[in-house]
Amino acid sequence: MSNERILIDDIVVLGNAVPDVISDSRITVCTAGFSKKHGLIRIYPVPPRSHMKRWNVVTVPLERNSKDTRSESWKIQGSKSEWAQIASKIELNDVVDSKEKKLDLLENLSERFGASCIEELNSKRVSLGSSNLKSFRMDLRRGRITRVRRRRRLG
Repeated sequence: MSNERILIDDIVVLGNAVPDVISDSRITVCTAGFSKKHGLIRIYPVPPRSHMKRWNVVTVPLERNSKDTRSESWKIQGSKSEWAQIASKIELNDVVDSKEKKLDLLENLSERFGASCIEELNSKRVSLGSSNLKSFRMDLRRGRITRVRRRRRLG
């Protein structure tokens, strides 16, 4: 991979992996996010105590990791040499707070990156994807998932 550096200002954090201790004793997590401009993004390593919490919208200066060839994989600029201050490089812009916006985003991700199984993601040679959620919709009032029929678009 190249030494590409980029500032992404619209990352919606989708989730974090379980904290892990890496070889130099830093405690880190792997974070999955989505950017309208850049698609699905994997960021590693990330400090567990940062603005990288689910549904936060953040700005992060990223660079390619020369040891990771996956197109969706990035690391925070200075993640090794500036680890003590790395959380301060993550800027909180907004929070996706309404259930409706969250569901709309999840449906969009399912349509764009959905797969029926892990094997399908593996065949596409990607490390991030979404479960196919096309036939489910959250009943917002009762907090349960209900099956709905999608309208066919007339073309």
